[in-house]
Amino acid sequence: MSRLNVGKLIASVGIRLPGFTDSTRPGGEQGLMIYNSQSGIVEIFDGSEWNNVSTGSFTLNAVGGSEYESNGYKYHVFVGPGTFSVTEAKAGATIDVLVVAGGGGAGNYYYCGGSGAGGVVNVQNYPVQAIGNSAPVTVGAGGAYPYGDGIDSSFAGVLTAKGGGSGGGYPYGYSGKPGGSGGGGSLYVSGSGTASQSSISQSTGSGQLVNNAGNPGGPGPGWPGTPTGGGGGGGAGASGQPWGPGKCGDGGVGLQINGFSAADHPQLATAGKYGGGGGGGTYSPNDPSRKGYGGINPGGSAGDPQGQRYGGGNGGTSGPSGNGYASEAGMERTGGGAGGPDYPHSIGGGSGVVAIRYLTN
Repeated sequence: MSRLNVGKLIASVGIRLPGFTDSTRPGGEQGLMIYNSQSGIVEIFDGSEWNNVSTGSFTLNAVGGSEYESNGYKYHVFVGPGTFSVTEAKAGATIDVLVVAGGGGAGNYYYCGGSGAGGVVNVQNYPVQAIGNSAPVTVGAGGAYPYGDGIDSSFAGVLTAKGGGSGGGYPYGYSGKPGGSGGGGSLYVSGSGTASQSSISQSTGSGQLVNNAGNPGGPGPGWPGTPTGGGGGGGAGASGQPWGPGKCGDGGVGLQINGFSAADHPQLATAGKYGGGGGGGTYSPNDPSRKGYGGINPGGSAGDPQGQRYGGGNGGTSGPSGNGYASEAGMERTGGGAGGPDYPHSIGGGSGVVAIRYLTN
């Protein structure tokens, strides 16, 4: 390695540092300085790790949403429309962003499919310079009963999560609807909804797109099939399950997003679990074994609290007397899909959420 030792270096144009990425950075010498072309920042080696040289008492100051500091991060959580406003930022400052759309609302009558979850988008190390000083935020509501699709959520006009599709039901023309994740098919129409989230282009700058997820719903039997019930709604982590001869389809499992849980901010999801599909519903009072469960495939336990099932609602098993097992709405702020309804209950999808976090030092 060549060395130049001088008492003072004065450059009339500038100093060009060697460029590296996270995976190619050299090591070993304390005080070594480089330009990280992957993150767009100047870094210095402290003898054990690389640090952003622009980091001082702050890397970023911002306002908007419900603000909360936890585990070395500041969080901004939006449960409705608002603006993420940057008041001060150093060069190279980055944010992590979670965008979850509203889940689909339930279909009509009974033997219905579970509804699809809202799409889930997660970006890490998003450069603040890419959004400017003011980033508008929209948060999608859950779809209404009957056949209401979840509403899209967005951040800064560059990240979009698509609302979940409603599950299929009665009358006969209603198959599972498409959405961020698609709704399940029913006894009346077997067709399930397709998923659109993964095809939505996201502008991430030099940040890392970790999740851009949604999955289709599971098919139902279709008329005049065995009157078991509907398929499960798609989840952000897996497709909804199809109906079976003795059981409705379970909703697709969602995604667990590290660093965005109720332990980090009280308005975020239990254990960071988002985007569970709703379980299919049937018409079999007092027989819970036949209903579809929200957000549990593959694996998981039907007895888990709804928050552990990624917010997806269980399907119902109740006939006109209402003496069976009630269906569940999607859980708020998770984008969970509604369970297939048990007559005469009307249930909606879970609302979405938008959250931003960044290091405080």
